Amino acid sequence: TKTATAKEYGEETRQCSRCSEKETRQTPKLDFPTEFTSSVYTYSAADGLITGIAPQTTVESFFGNMDNSEYIKIFGVDTKEITDKTKVVTTGMKIKLMENATSYSAEATIIIKGDVNSDGKANTTDVVRTNFHCLGNGVTLVGAQLEAADFNGDGKVNITDVVQMNLTNPGILYTHRKNDQRKASGVYIIMKKITLSPKEPEIFS
Repeated sequence: TKTATAKEYGEETRQCSRCSEKETRQTPKLDFPTEFTSSVYTYSAADGLITGIAPQTTVESFFGNMDNSEYIKIFGVDTKEITDKTKVVTTGMKIKLMENATSYSAEATIIIKGDVNSDGKANTTDVVRTNFHCLGNGVTLVGAQLEAADFNGDGKVNITDVVQMNLTNPGILYTHRKNDQRKASGVYIIMKKITLSPKEPEIFS
């Protein structure tokens, strides 16, 4: 006997109680979703990634924006299932379309742009880590975190991503401007938001 799934037919074997003759027949595929769909988020089956999720989105809100959420389970970066719907979704979590208790028809890794350290937020810590990665300054981003650092989605992680992350973060801006700043590992960090003048070009580190 083989259990049918959304992708494969099953098999069922029966034995006659009188003559003991066995008969095997095919059982139909399950009427079950085989891909993630959402009107809010973007799912790439080719890359196995789901994007477009805002920082600090709860599991409950995430499920609310997914179609067929009753079939979806979410797992932390430690691979354990998350059942607390008040928890925040983070970069590196995985979702699975479950066919039964153990098998699934699709799997995707969650990417939250700007959430480089997988805490569900996009803040100064993420900007610093991305900048240090670009500088080769003791941080090497890989996997889901590298995807999260590609802020503009051009397939590369470079200073452009750092600049754009800065501009969407009101708390910090990297620059070589010499006012209200402190220097750390060769990078000047402005401790308050600065409004840039079009006539005053900046050289970003």
